Amino acid sequence: MTWFAWRGQRLQLLVCVGVVAILATVVAITGAAAHSAHLALLHACGPGGTQAACNEASDRLSSVDQWRFAGYVALLVLPGVLGLVLGTPLVAREIEHGTNRLAWTQSIRRTRWLEIKLLLAGLVIVAIVGGLDLLTAQWGNWVGNGPRIAPEGFSVNGFVDVGYSLFAFMLGAALGSVIRRTGWAFAAGVPLFVGFRFWVMALRPHLAPLETTSAGAPHQVSGSVSGGFSSASQPPAGWIINSGYVPIGRNSPGPGQNWNTGLNKLYSSLGRCAGRNGQITNAGYQRCVTQLRLHWVTQYQPASHFWALQSAETAVFVGAGLVLCALTVLSVSHWRT
Repeated sequence: MTWFAWRGQRLQLLVCVGVVAILATVVAITGAAAHSAHLALLHACGPGGTQAACNEASDRLSSVDQWRFAGYVALLVLPGVLGLVLGTPLVAREIEHGTNRLAWTQSIRRTRWLEIKLLLAGLVIVAIVGGLDLLTAQWGNWVGNGPRIAPEGFSVNGFVDVGYSLFAFMLGAALGSVIRRTGWAFAAGVPLFVGFRFWVMALRPHLAPLETTSAGAPHQVSGSVSGGFSSASQPPAGWIINSGYVPIGRNSPGPGQNWNTGLNKLYSSLGRCAGRNGQITNAGYQRCVTQLRLHWVTQYQPASHFWALQSAETAVFVGAGLVLCALTVLSVSHWRT
């Protein structure tokens, strides 16, 4: 039965392996080129370098980054596309062509037939995406110098995309077993996958305990009330979820307030704390903060929570995939031959 399952899916599996192999080659080449271009930029723009060499190295890095961005986009969409491409025809095509009847006349239970097909394709997906993850890990963060725990880099670092691909695969199989048309199942699967992924993204900040700190408050404030002013700050390392001025004694906004309430209140009161000619100094700014009984609070996910968030989000997608797997089995078991 495993051999028949492989023969029935081998074309799709081999095409997907080939596409991913091409992407892996692009990832390896652009990753190495970006690393080399970055080192060349540091050397050309450092002590002893010339302006012309610095400009040339900067142009080279910009050119390489365009290809690296294309690889980044491909890594974002690959799990969903790969899972749906392999999942939607897995069951739907069988009933479209009537080949399920042939399998069921070979003294094999429907559930056994389905288990083998799901297991074979699922293992291939894990091997493909997991292998690609090992390759991208060689080149670090794929979205610049920001923390990989931030939303821009979270999905293309670590192993969470394995969960994405398995969920998409099970979603495609479930839709195929219910709709029984490959094209319509794929069309329905795309918005459902995207919608679920965005929902989990909104849930992600709460999948691990948030850290709270007073770090990141504006300092070295200068300017004027009429002409505007600037401030510098040093937020904590990690993914900033919320930050702002809140009443002293609280770590979050009070009832009926939001994270901008305290800052808006402070801005409307700066005229009282400004110095001569409406100038705003750091001392005057801090005096206003004290008078209004406010303090700066930052809620964030530290970089050390990266693997905890990866594990929690992967568990959410795999768990949802198992529910869809049960739905697929239930649907197939009730098919009429």
